[in-house]
Amino acid sequence: MYHEKIIIIDNDADSVKTLASIINEQGFSVIEAADANSAFEKINAEKPSIMFIDIKNNDFELIRRVKEVVPFLQFVVIGNGDVNTAVNTWREGGLDYLKKPVDTGVLTVILSAAEAKIREYKSTQFSPVLLILEDDNETRDFLGRMMGKENWDVCKASNGDEAIAQFKTHKIDVVISDVKMPGNDGLNVLHELRVLSPDFEAVMVTGYGDDESVLKAWEEGAMNFVKKPIDINQLQMFLSKALEVLNLKRAFKYRGQELNFSKKIIEQMVAKQ
Repeated sequence: MYHEKIIIIDNDADSVKTLASIINEQGFSVIEAADANSAFEKINAEKPSIMFIDIKNNDFELIRRVKEVVPFLQFVVIGNGDVNTAVNTWREGGLDYLKKPVDTGVLTVILSAAEAKIREYKSTQFSPVLLILEDDNETRDFLGRMMGKENWDVCKASNGDEAIAQFKTHKIDVVISDVKMPGNDGLNVLHELRVLSPDFEAVMVTGYGDDESVLKAWEEGAMNFVKKPIDINQLQMFLSKALEVLNLKRAFKYRGQELNFSKKIIEQMVAKQ
């Protein structure tokens, strides 16, 4: 059975070891961190969705930062029974506040509740569709696995013809495409996709010194570029921004259609008077 990843943040090594042992026995994968800085680095890399944290000085800033990376984060504050910390935990949307040492029975209930909330969140979220065009099998599969974990519905193509066929079959939101490929390369494919529909954004993968291709891709409406070897964190950031821009464009387009429709109705009403 799949379980969500959990991170424990506490500078008390004994407390971390004890809590991690209990959680591991229930089948969860545990990441450990002693402070906020090391925790945020691990969170960026591993994307845990449940956090247990001993907050020092009532500092909830880390949690707010993490929610920007993992919006469905469920967090539990652990401590020594400070009332102010407990109140702030609930104000910040925390799942619970637990006094040390943590009761195993209570912990089991909390883990179950956290996973239920995460499932509910994921079931109501729209999964954008990502098309990955890459002729290298290993790179294509790796990107597919990584982006699938980020709530993308992934389509993959090994060449231009496959990409165009996928584009015609699925409502693609964002395209990742290698610029240089045998046969129908990424630039030609991007052009052909734009002819089929302008309603998508593209992030192109280029090699170093490939400035001419970058300029051509800009002309075809590519939003951004990543260079090989691909920095996954950078790519994820570019894809998020591409989706944000696409949604804004769609919202403006829809709003414009609404206004035009309202205008026609008003014109018809005026004409009848």
